[in-house]
Amino acid sequence: MRVGIGQKLLPTPGLTLYTARPAACLRINMKRRQRVMLLLAVLVLVAPTSLMAQTSTTQTAPAQTASPLDPVAKVCSSDPNPDKRIAACNRLIAALPKGDPRIHRILDARGVAYFSKGEIDHAIHDYDAALKLNPRDPVAYNNRAFAHFAQGQ
Repeated sequence: MRVGIGQKLLPTPGLTLYTARPAACLRINMKRRQRVMLLLAVLVLVAPTSLMAQTSTTQTAPAQTASPLDPVAKVCSSDPNPDKRIAACNRLIAALPKGDPRIHRILDARGVAYFSKGEIDHAIHDYDAALKLNPRDPVAYNNRAFAHFAQGQ
C-alpha cells in the first residue's frame, strides 16, 4: 500500500507498533557498556606506557647483564633526595656516549629533580635539552609546560 502526500498511515487494530523493552535487556546492555568503558579505561592507561617503551622488534638485543651504571640510574630516577638525583644523573650523562638514546630520559629525570628543588630555570633548560634529543617525548613536554606554569608564564 502506497501512502501519498497528505495521507496518513493509520495503525491497524491488533498490530502493535511499539513494545517496551524488558528490564533484563536494559541490565544486559548496561553491563556491556560497563565492560566497554572498563576496557577503554585500561587502554587509555596502558597505551601511553607501551608507546613509551621504544622497543625494537627488528633488532635482537644482546643478553642483558648487570651494568655498573644500574644503581646510579636507579638513584637518578627515584631517590627522594633531589641533590643525590642530580648528582647521579650528571654521572650517567658523563658516562654514556654522546648519541645514546637514553640521555633524553636522564635529562628529563634531572629536570624533575631540579624542579622539586625549586630551581625551575634549570629544570626548563633540561626539559628543552631532552626535547632537542627527542622531540616526540610527551613526558618532557608535559614537565616543561608544568614548569612554565609554576613560573607563572
